[in-house]
Amino acid sequence: IGPLTRFLLDTIKWLGAGKKGRIGINPNLKSLHDLLTQQKVVCKISAPTDNLSIYCCQSYSNTEAKKIHEFVAEGGGLLIGGHAWCDLSVTLQE
Repeated sequence: IGPLTRFLLDTIKWLGAGKKGRIGINPNLKSLHDLLTQQKVVCKISAPTDNLSIYCCQSYSNTEAKKIHEFVAEGGGLLIGGHAWCDLSVTLQE
């Protein structure tokens, strides 16, 4: 497997250490769900709910912000990612 896949698997393992819940994947991240499933990681497409131990989402939207905040405040692990395109744009304009 490639280095990014290894990084994701290690991150999921670290976030889930000592937890017995499921891994939820935001519906916009079907490719992440497919990748984890190929690597034999049990996960499901889901919103952040009480029965999850880890939730994976992207940083582009705040539509789930309140649910995510509650999820993390109650001890859930959060894997969130995105590209900093606006930072790159600012850097290129300077």
